Amino acid sequence: MKWQILEMNGVNGTVSNVRYKATSDGVESEGYWYFKEPKSLAGATEEAVIEWVRQATMKDGKNTVESRIKEQVDALKIKSLDLPWKPKTFTVTV
Repeated sequence: MKWQILEMNGVNGTVSNVRYKATSDGVESEGYWYFKEPKSLAGATEEAVIEWVRQATMKDGKNTVESRIKEQVDALKIKSLDLPWKPKTFTVTV
């Protein structure tokens, strides 16, 4: 999973919200995260801010953003099947 911080907003040396992008196997999710308690901008790195978002988006021991992306990646692997009870279609070639 690759995370990026695209934008940060805040006041008085704090970060109140960020815009992030998370990517895995060609599936991307982009969104905003608003922190309940503003974070200090002092010494913030992209890696630190990513970790703030990752920790804030945890629920029941799972990261909700990463879980949804994984579900989408897995769904892309599933192929549509013909319904065996439906008549087969054909195309006419001239």
